[in-house]
Amino acid sequence: PDRMILEGVRQYQVGDYARSLATFEQAIRTYPNSRLPRLCRVESIYRMGSAQESQDSFKALKISNWDFVGLTLCGIPERGADYIRLSLLEKPLTAENKYIRQVASQAFIQLGDAVYESDRARSKVWYEKAVQMSQHFVRPYRLLGAIYLNEGEHQKALEAYHKAINLNRDIHELWVGLAVAASRLGHPQEGYRAAAEAIRIAPNESRYRRVLLNLADYFAEVGNESGASDLRVWAGGTGPPP
Repeated sequence: PDRMILEGVRQYQVGDYARSLATFEQAIRTYPNSRLPRLCRVESIYRMGSAQESQDSFKALKISNWDFVGLTLCGIPERGADYIRLSLLEKPLTAENKYIRQVASQAFIQLGDAVYESDRARSKVWYEKAVQMSQHFVRPYRLLGAIYLNEGEHQKALEAYHKAINLNRDIHELWVGLAVAASRLGHPQEGYRAAAEAIRIAPNESRYRRVLLNLADYFAEVGNESGASDLRVWAGGTGPPP
């Protein structure tokens, strides 16, 4: 029923829930043993405002987590991934559950990416769900760090950058974010070391010049003139001392 499901999902995605419902019901009649069109049908009913009917239809299905994976991958990730999250969050981390959780995590990351520029509050929710499901991806931690910094949640930003760096120590912008978060929390030495690592990794990177200059001003304010001098030199394009 793949072709019919994809057509129904296309209709669902543009808000034509009545047509998507008809398409999913056609797929059910044609392929009565397939659970995925039945699950998709539940989502169309739900979107049409029939919450009780959708709940009753859902309860009548003998759904597995693999059906939720199918819902996620066929084009309704906001529902499929959330079903996975609710189903597996407290379950033992078996090899199968780990894979399914990673599918959900990647779906949440994509959902967060889709609204990152237009709605940071929504993207933060998606990225936080992503790291609930799997702690193996750098991207949600990196973007959460930036969002937390922008919102003034410096401790959360620090923790997010640390987790991202534990996954990949070779991304200079993670160290820049860590430097900012640490400095704003009143940890100038950690901020200094993080800035030095960022410049070591990417000595010719100019995008963060203003960040380094702001850190230099902060170091000067707390009496670390040597650190402030180093940061101003690095911001000018010269790498850290060997």
